Parts: sequence; C-alpha cells; structure tokens
Amino acid sequence: MTTPRPTAVTIDRRDALRTLGTAALMGVGLAAGSAGLSAPAVAATEITTASTYMAQRNGYYCGPTSIWMTLSAKMDTPPSIDTIAAAVETEAYGATPYWTMDDYLSTTLPDATYRFEQISGKPAGSDAANLLWDRVTRNVDTGYASIGYWQAAPNTYPTWYGNPNRIGHYVVIDGYRPETRELLIADPARDKLGGYTAPKYYWLSLQEVANLCGSYGDRPAGYFW
Repeated sequence: MTTPRPTAVTIDRRDALRTLGTAALMGVGLAAGSAGLSAPAVAATEITTASTYMAQRNGYYCGPTSIWMTLSAKMDTPPSIDTIAAAVETEAYGATPYWTMDDYLSTTLPDATYRFEQISGKPAGSDAANLLWDRVTRNVDTGYASIGYWQAAPNTYPTWYGNPNRIGHYVVIDGYRPETRELLIADPARDKLGGYTAPKYYWLSLQEVANLCGSYGDRPAGYFW
C-alpha cells in the first residue's frame, strides 16, 4: 500500500521579508507603536520532494522499496517492486548489494545520474557530513530524493528503537530544514525491524544521518545522490 507524502509547509523567505520585515525571520519584536508588539512566529522551513511513501513488504526489501520511493518523486508510475528487486539482485538472505543501485537509478530515472558516496567510519567527520548535506539538499531542490545506506551499530538506530544487533538498512532522504540542518527520512521498515514499528517519516540531525551512513567494521555504508 502506498501513502501520499504529507504536505510540508514551505515558506519563501523573500515573501516573509516583504510581509513582516527582517525582524520576522530573526524572531525580533517589531516596534509598531508598542514595545510589547512582536512579530508573528514563522514556522520552520521544510523543503521536500513529491515522492510517495511505501512500506517494505518483507524483511529484505528495504533496498527495492527505497528505490521505488525515490523514483516516485519524478515518475508517475515507477516499475513494480518485484521488477526493481530482480534488477538490483535482491536476495532473501543477502538483501540488496549496494553496488547495483546507482546504475539502476540512473538508467531508470530520466535525466538523472546517481552515484554512491561511502563514508568511512563512525562518527562521520564534519567534511563528510557537510558534503552529504550539500549533495542531498541540492537533489531535493531539483525534486530528486536520495537514498541512505545505513549500518547502524547496536543501540544506535534512531533513539526510539534500541537495536540489540547491527542493522543494515536503506532509507530515503526526502527533504530538509535549512535553519536547523535536519533531514527528512522516509523509512520503509515499518514493522519489519522485529518487535517494533518505525514511523513512516521522521527528522534527524545532519550529524545523526551522516553517522548512520558511516561504515561499521568491514561493512561499507554511505548514500546515493
């Protein structure tokens, strides 16, 4: 089953400036005949793609499902999950090899060239995190989603789930908040993590995402952009 992505609130900074003045974006009170009169609160800017959410149907289809969601940002009718899984060599006991995914995305999505960037080790360095930010936000600005390939060490999956073992997982990086440098994650896992149901969408800090995209031992990790 697919779920249309919730509509995010996006505020054009130029329009806000014209309407409320610079003080509105800085949270500074406006002097309008009274010292107690302050600017209306401005919601945080959220910039997202037009993708559609889909939950993975088994414990090893996170790769094909993340590809499907990524394609849905630009395609009205992406290929079926089984077609994608066959093309990227998804296996029940080996999941999806990461080296098959960028080629499939690039050949399937018109006008796109996806690449895989590995992040070495945890925690991710600031240079690697900033590069991730620059790339995935540029993708979102042009309507493209990115994919994170996570290697979550024990007890490091996002805080509401204390994973006892390592988790290798694909997720979609689907939007960002420029003021707080947070990234929107579309997580296909739902109830396939074992004894826990993941939210469809959640926000993580840039550093959290970069750390999850960092390799773990001899297991590579990174992101497709």
